[in-house]
Amino acid sequence: MPEATRIVGDKDVIAGFNGHASVAIPEKRIVLGTGAGEDEVTIASAASQALLGVTLKAIAAQTRGDVQKGGKGIATSGAAVTKGTRVTADAAGKAVAAVGGDAVIGTAATTVGAADLDLEIWLGETSARMPG
Repeated sequence: MPEATRIVGDKDVIAGFNGHASVAIPEKRIVLGTGAGEDEVTIASAASQALLGVTLKAIAAQTRGDVQKGGKGIATSGAAVTKGTRVTADAAGKAVAAVGGDAVIGTAATTVGAADLDLEIWLGETSARMPG
């Protein structure tokens, strides 16, 4: 299988601050804005949350890191996902197939057959929801 690739435009990456006192946000995880600070992010933990983007690298506690919100990103899969499927986050911030009512981070650009693989995602509107 070829190595996953990103396509990142000038306006596709924002800075995110991990405000947690001791927990890092892993690389390639789906995150959301916390509302606690203008650019504070935390790992997504439910498909119903307003998803923001995918971490480009791990973000250590109390530091800033890059979050990709547009273009083609790479997220760690939480299960098998088929190309063309709308994608959301599981309880660990991993990419899984969205179902009715879920927040959608984007559309799978590749297919993965299991969890913990690199899934390419065309990142789109973060406020989108699957029809319920």
